[in-house]
Amino acid sequence: MYILSGLQDAKSSFKTFFGLTAEFSVETSVKQGDPLSPLVYICVADALHAGWKDNPLFDQQTGYQFANDPSLIVSSTGYADDAMIYAMSWEHIWKMHQWTLEFCRVHGFKISPKTKYLISNHKGESDPRWLPSQDGQRIVPLDPSTNFGI
Repeated sequence: MYILSGLQDAKSSFKTFFGLTAEFSVETSVKQGDPLSPLVYICVADALHAGWKDNPLFDQQTGYQFANDPSLIVSSTGYADDAMIYAMSWEHIWKMHQWTLEFCRVHGFKISPKTKYLISNHKGESDPRWLPSQDGQRIVPLDPSTNFGI
């Protein structure tokens, strides 16, 4: 999942030894290319990845559990501003997507229209397991053999 950031109406607070600070409006941003930009992005993206692992909306862990090592569960991976999420069931993908939508709403992010949604047991064009985009369009599932390039 590729995330585009926007800060209109964004709010933030800091976690301190004494708890969270009062919420404040974010008035400016770090420009892309600024040496601080990747660090700021990682701090925000880390919270998104944490929610994919331990979904706070549903108080549930999600991710893909490996058969040869059940203790190993991978919920998401990321590189720069790209991310991929993994799950064992349609229910978990749906819950992870709900977390993504809520996270984007709160932080003023947008899900890229380049988002791809692959299902290992894809049922063709009639597969009912689509996900809603932020603008109400359908993100339709694709066969795992789909070549989506880089």
